[in-house]
Amino acid sequence: MAKYGWNFFDRPYTKVAVLSANLRNLRAISRLLWKSGVLPIPFTDETEFLNENQSDAYDAIIVDSQLAKTGVGELTQQLAEHKGTPPIVVTVDKSDINSVVNAIRAGATDVLSLPFSSQHLTRHLRNAGVSL
Repeated sequence: MAKYGWNFFDRPYTKVAVLSANLRNLRAISRLLWKSGVLPIPFTDETEFLNENQSDAYDAIIVDSQLAKTGVGELTQQLAEHKGTPPIVVTVDKSDINSVVNAIRAGATDVLSLPFSSQHLTRHLRNAGVSL
């Protein structure tokens, strides 16, 4: 048994894939998730994540709208088409209405406007059906 009464590695973490080419956003989102008790799995390239082909290994996917080379709508649609895909939350700038509309039409479960707090992030994940 660990020093504090539980073993860190035995804890069943909620795993969330974080896709962002912006390292600052990637670190910030990962830090907020970690503080909320969620294990972030970072990806800086959409093709890296799509080639992994294990989207069902995650409890949710967070996609930065700036990541998508082909557009956030097309990337979200590619992710949503996979069988067993978890909820997809897309982060967008407040002023980027087109990305919001494209993400929702393509199958995003929720859209989160930048900037946001850890409480805001966890509320959106819960609304998307992720148990935290």
